[in-house]
Amino acid sequence: QRVLMKCQTRRRSRVGTALCLRPSLDRRVDDRSEHHPPPPPAELDKYDDNEEGAVELNPDNFEDILSKHDISLINFYAPWCHWSNRLKPIWEHTANYYKDNPRVLIARVDCTHNQNRRLCQQNHIMAFPTVRVYRMGQTHSH
Repeated sequence: QRVLMKCQTRRRSRVGTALCLRPSLDRRVDDRSEHHPPPPPAELDKYDDNEEGAVELNPDNFEDILSKHDISLINFYAPWCHWSNRLKPIWEHTANYYKDNPRVLIARVDCTHNQNRRLCQQNHIMAFPTVRVYRMGQTHSH
Protein backbone atom coordinates (compact mmCIF):
# COMPACT_ATOMS: atom_id res chain seq x y z
CA GLN A 1 0.00 0.00 0.00
CA ARG A 2 1.34 3.39 -1.02
CA VAL A 3 1.46 6.31 1.35
CA LEU A 4 0.30 9.44 -0.44
CA MET A 5 1.81 12.75 0.53
CA LYS A 6 0.16 16.14 0.33
CA CYS A 7 1.45 17.61 -2.89
CA GLN A 8 0.71 20.30 -5.42
CA THR A 9 1.19 18.20 -8.55
CA ARG A 10 -1.16 15.28 -8.96
CA ARG A 11 -1.71 12.83 -11.73
CA ARG A 12 -4.68 10.58 -12.27
CA SER A 13 -3.84 6.91 -12.33
CA ARG A 14 -5.68 4.45 -14.53
CA VAL A 15 -8.03 3.44 -11.74
CA GLY A 16 -8.98 7.04 -10.99
CA THR A 17 -7.10 7.65 -7.75
CA ALA A 18 -4.77 10.63 -7.44
CA LEU A 19 -1.08 9.81 -7.09
CA CYS A 20 1.46 12.27 -5.82
CA LEU A 21 4.32 12.93 -8.24
CA ARG A 22 6.44 14.98 -5.85
CA PRO A 23 6.11 16.61 -2.45
CA SER A 24 4.94 20.16 -2.22
CA LEU A 25 7.61 22.67 -3.21
CA ASP A 26 6.70 24.74 -0.15
CA ARG A 27 7.38 21.78 2.11
CA ARG A 28 10.78 21.09 0.53
CA VAL A 29 11.82 24.72 0.90
CA ASP A 30 10.68 24.74 4.54
CA ASP A 31 12.63 21.55 5.29
CA ARG A 32 15.83 23.00 3.84
CA SER A 33 15.52 26.35 5.59
CA GLU A 34 16.34 24.71 8.91
CA HIS A 35 19.74 23.51 7.67
CA HIS A 36 21.38 26.54 6.04
CA PRO A 37 25.18 26.50 6.10
CA PRO A 38 26.88 29.57 7.53
CA PRO A 39 27.55 32.34 5.01
CA PRO A 40 31.07 32.57 3.56
CA PRO A 41 33.43 35.17 5.00
CA ALA A 42 33.01 38.66 3.55
CA GLU A 43 36.60 38.57 2.22
CA LEU A 44 35.59 35.94 -0.33
CA ASP A 45 33.00 38.25 -1.89
CA LYS A 46 35.52 40.88 -3.01
CA TYR A 47 38.06 39.93 -5.63
CA ASP A 48 40.20 41.60 -8.24
CA ASP A 49 40.65 40.33 -11.81
CA ASN A 50 44.43 40.88 -11.57
CA GLU A 51 45.05 38.81 -8.45
CA GLU A 52 47.73 36.13 -8.57
CA GLY A 53 47.67 33.73 -5.65
CA ALA A 54 47.64 30.18 -6.94
CA VAL A 55 50.89 28.23 -7.10
CA GLU A 56 51.94 27.38 -10.65
CA LEU A 57 52.77 23.67 -10.85
CA ASN A 58 54.81 21.74 -13.41
CA PRO A 59 56.15 18.17 -13.62
CA ASP A 60 59.29 19.11 -11.67
CA ASN A 61 57.49 20.38 -8.56
CA PHE A 62 54.09 18.63 -8.75
CA GLU A 63 54.72 15.65 -6.45
CA ASP A 64 56.95 17.57 -4.05
CA ILE A 65 54.45 20.37 -3.44
CA LEU A 66 51.42 18.07 -3.21
CA SER A 67 53.14 15.87 -0.61
CA LYS A 68 53.43 18.85 1.76
CA HIS A 69 49.67 19.54 2.01
CA ASP A 70 46.68 17.69 3.43
CA ILE A 71 44.26 19.04 0.82
CA SER A 72 45.32 20.23 -2.63
CA LEU A 73 42.95 21.71 -5.19
CA ILE A 74 44.52 21.87 -8.63
CA ASN A 75 43.02 23.77 -11.55
CA PHE A 76 44.13 22.25 -14.87
CA TYR A 77 43.41 25.04 -17.35
CA ALA A 78 44.06 26.45 -20.80
CA PRO A 79 44.54 30.23 -21.18
CA TRP A 80 42.48 30.32 -24.39
CA CYS A 81 39.48 28.61 -22.76
CA HIS A 82 36.53 30.87 -21.97
CA TRP A 83 35.51 28.86 -18.88
CA SER A 84 39.08 28.77 -17.57
CA ASN A 85 39.17 32.55 -17.85
CA ARG A 86 35.84 32.83 -16.03
CA LEU A 87 37.17 30.69 -13.17
CA LYS A 88 40.54 32.44 -12.91
CA PRO A 89 39.68 35.51 -10.76
CA ILE A 90 37.72 33.45 -8.24
CA TRP A 91 40.42 30.75 -8.18
CA GLU A 92 43.20 33.27 -7.60
CA HIS A 93 41.23 35.09 -4.90
CA THR A 94 40.50 31.83 -3.10
CA ALA A 95 44.21 30.94 -3.32
CA ASN A 96 45.08 34.27 -1.68
CA TYR A 97 42.53 33.61 1.05
CA TYR A 98 44.12 30.22 1.89
CA LYS A 99 47.79 31.13 1.28
CA ASP A 100 48.58 31.26 5.01
CA ASN A 101 46.98 27.87 5.70
CA PRO A 102 49.74 25.21 5.55
CA ARG A 103 47.23 22.36 5.19
CA VAL A 104 45.53 23.70 2.03
CA LEU A 105 47.07 24.25 -1.39
CA ILE A 106 45.30 26.05 -4.23
CA ALA A 107 47.34 25.62 -7.40
CA ARG A 108 47.09 25.61 -11.19
CA VAL A 109 48.62 23.80 -14.16
CA ASP A 110 48.65 25.32 -17.64
CA CYS A 111 48.05 22.31 -19.89
CA THR A 112 49.02 24.21 -23.05
CA HIS A 113 52.72 24.43 -22.11
CA ASN A 114 54.76 21.65 -23.68
CA GLN A 115 56.38 20.72 -20.37
CA ASN A 116 52.96 20.24 -18.71
CA ARG A 117 51.26 18.15 -21.40
CA ARG A 118 52.46 14.83 -20.00
CA LEU A 119 51.36 15.87 -16.49
CA CYS A 120 47.89 16.67 -17.80
CA GLN A 121 47.72 13.34 -19.62
CA GLN A 122 48.76 11.45 -16.48
CA ASN A 123 45.91 13.16 -14.60
CA HIS A 124 43.38 12.29 -17.35
CA ILE A 125 42.56 15.90 -18.22
CA MET A 126 40.11 15.88 -21.12
CA ALA A 127 38.46 19.32 -20.78
CA PHE A 128 39.21 22.75 -19.39
CA PRO A 129 39.02 23.78 -16.68
CA THR A 130 39.29 20.57 -14.67
CA VAL A 131 39.62 20.87 -10.90
CA ARG A 132 41.13 17.89 -9.10
CA VAL A 133 41.26 17.35 -5.35
CA TYR A 134 44.25 15.53 -3.91
CA ARG A 135 44.10 14.42 -0.28
CA MET A 136 46.80 13.66 2.26
CA GLY A 137 49.71 14.22 -0.10
CA GLN A 138 48.58 11.63 -2.65
CA THR A 139 49.76 12.39 -6.16
CA HIS A 140 46.76 10.78 -7.83
CA SER A 141 43.16 11.90 -7.45
CA HIS A 142 41.56 8.44 -7.33
